[in-house]
Amino acid sequence: MKRLAAVVSVAAFAAGVAVAALGQSAGLHRPLVLREAASTSPLLGLRYGRRQPWLVRLDPATLKARAGRRLGLAEFSGGWTYSPDRTQLAFGNRGGNVLAWPPARVRLVDARTLRTVRKVPLGIRGEVPYLHWTAPDRLLVLLRNGEDPGDGGPPLLTNSVVVLDPVTGAVRASGEVEGSVTALATADHALVLVLAGKGYGPVRLAVGDDNGKLASVTLDRIEAGVRGLSGDVLREERPAVAVDRAGGRAYVVAPAGNLVAEVDLATLAVDYHAPAQPASLFGRLHDWLEPPARAKGPLEGNWRSAVWLGDGRLAVFGRDASTYSTDDGLQVRQGPSGLVVIDTRSWASHVVDPRSSSLVIANDALFSWGWGWDSGTRRETGAGLNVYDKSGLRRLHLFGARVVYDVQVVGRRAFVRTRNLYGRYASVDIRTGRQIRTIGGDELPIVLSSAAAPFYG
Repeated sequence: MKRLAAVVSVAAFAAGVAVAALGQSAGLHRPLVLREAASTSPLLGLRYGRRQPWLVRLDPATLKARAGRRLGLAEFSGGWTYSPDRTQLAFGNRGGNVLAWPPARVRLVDARTLRTVRKVPLGIRGEVPYLHWTAPDRLLVLLRNGEDPGDGGPPLLTNSVVVLDPVTGAVRASGEVEGSVTALATADHALVLVLAGKGYGPVRLAVGDDNGKLASVTLDRIEAGVRGLSGDVLREERPAVAVDRAGGRAYVVAPAGNLVAEVDLATLAVDYHAPAQPASLFGRLHDWLEPPARAKGPLEGNWRSAVWLGDGRLAVFGRDASTYSTDDGLQVRQGPSGLVVIDTRSWASHVVDPRSSSLVIANDALFSWGWGWDSGTRRETGAGLNVYDKSGLRRLHLFGARVVYDVQVVGRRAFVRTRNLYGRYASVDIRTGRQIRTIGGDELPIVLSSAAAPFYG
């Protein structure tokens, strides 16, 4: 059974706006520190055309492409990152046929003129799913390639961390990491990778810095990967990782969210913690995921994401899936795991949004939404968009229970694509919840903030 693809969702405007505190728990004991990625000037974004993505300048009031130069990226639609001074962008190439990899390259672009500065070959075939520009002369590149095993099986994938000098184009160092990258975060001068093995089992945490040093440690209590269960069911478990840059620590969250490995990035010493899990979260999610009349069988999978919020707090969210049987065969029901804030000082946890599978941090607020899917009924389930303040209290609820696919936040506006908006998206004032307008003729672009691109393993 193929794993259901992740759908990134975000808000819709159905039943108006509800303000704060309807059926939610009390706020956090101390306010959150929310350090969101800042928008750049000029505001740039990616628009996906029929043949290739385009790098364009965006109007911050509408996110429509401004008149003037745009840059076709062709195969350079892998990872992206800004230079430390925000004057350039680096784009990695995307792979084609996994058994016929293209030459791996990085494209450097002037962020002001949208002109190519140079294309840098890496001297090996593969693709570049992630980049991290740590210093003017240091660009960390995650390179992925593979080879035919020769027995008709799936390709054997390998990953490498490459240190590239974007000024000279020289490859300063390169080291292969063993395993499949299942989660990724960045430190000030390093990539932090969570690596799964060929089957199901303990993961490893690897740290590759911009001096070419690679080190790793096995997390024997955090397991991930894919395994077969009875009834031809495949179960996939995917952990999450977030980095406290100031404290020099990485936090790897188990796929079920019930265990966290705390790793000192300097020494790779590991401590394990079991956060207190509020029972109310599981009760409400059980109703969401597994109605007793129909649900049975093993879990299809758990997928987690994590964000370091600062001041000792960690946000964890994601999706869970279970299977059940019908006359038409085995079906999958997928839903949100809930947004939980974990205090890494006391290891207490707080449910902020029990129906959350995705999160954006912007304007001193948490933008949280959820998405569900039932293959038996062919029905998507949405939960609208919730906006929480620094205290963890809901400030706004937007779009009722509509299914939402994407959201971008710029300034005081949220731009939202929902199931009923094909080729259009809504603009919302996030101070009042008022829908400003519906913008037609375009799909919602991806805004390039000062952070790097998300990583999709």
